[in-house]
Amino acid sequence: MRIAETFYIHRPSWLHRADPRVKVFFVLAVWGILFVYNTLPASLTAVVVLHGLLFSAGIPLRKVGGIWKAMLPINLSILIVWLLFQPVGDVVWQFGWVRVTVQGLLQGAALALRIDALAFLLFTWLFTTDANALVRGFVRLGMPYPWGLVLTLVLHYIPSFQSQFYAILEAQQARGLRVEGKGFRRVRALMPVLVALVIQVLRTADQLAWTLEARCFGIKGVQRTFLHETRFRWADYGYLAVILGVTVLLFYLRLR
Repeated sequence: MRIAETFYIHRPSWLHRADPRVKVFFVLAVWGILFVYNTLPASLTAVVVLHGLLFSAGIPLRKVGGIWKAMLPINLSILIVWLLFQPVGDVVWQFGWVRVTVQGLLQGAALALRIDALAFLLFTWLFTTDANALVRGFVRLGMPYPWGLVLTLVLHYIPSFQSQFYAILEAQQARGLRVEGKGFRRVRALMPVLVALVIQVLRTADQLAWTLEARCFGIKGVQRTFLHETRFRWADYGYLAVILGVTVLLFYLRLR
């Protein structure tokens, strides 16, 4: 299997102990800042700060490298598209109608780093927040429990199904399956794997439905309780004050 069954990585760090609602506010604040500050220095600063948070939380380097590996094709695509369709500024290299400009490179790099920052922001949240804590945080914020449960199940089963795909692929290749070609030919070669994966997904959905029914999920007139209640600590109030203070300051400076 290529990746873990869940995004969450258990570590005894300060970021893991932070209240899940604080992390939700942090995600929204950074998203708003990146939306307002769309420059290259701002995007680069956000990426550096998020890397610092990940390393301070004890996230393994291979996990961070895996995110960069996944984002590399997206970054290259953004740069190529931006250079082809936004050739503004001084031309540094030209081949036919293709022109490479300094301003185009900088703008493409700024957009790519902005997308990278959003990706690292999401994974900083998912790597340091347990699924149960995530549901409790959303419920305390006013979200209905079924909605929070659905969101958590989606976040859990995305890596689970991906790892099942690679497990089925390796099993089929051990039995002589040859995956060759590109595009539609590769999809046709992967049909045995996809069929087995769909069957596994349907089985998982059926088992999940039986599990929820056995636990009386959705029953009327019953107040759901949690084994571990989510409560703010003094440190969480401090984190929230820093997040709000920095966000308000940056928005004020941008408006000026």
